[in-house]
Amino acid sequence: FCLKKNIVEIGEIIAQEYLIKKNYLIVELNWRYKKAEVDIISQLKDTLVFVEVKCRKSDFLSRPEQTINHKKE
Repeated sequence: FCLKKNIVEIGEIIAQEYLIKKNYLIVELNWRYKKAEVDIISQLKDTLVFVEVKCRKSDFLSRPEQTINHKKE
């Protein structure tokens, strides 16, 4: 569990750094409402962007984009 948590944290940091380099403002991290969670809420000009971070060591079992279902779209 600890290793998985570290990978997720590293992935979220990489995503934040990428967004900042692209001039996005980080509005909120790990925002929660009831059972829902958004990893990063960012803003570029007048647009809010909701970011779901997927991070793993390998795409052997599935590619990250395949793990997003209609609940996450």
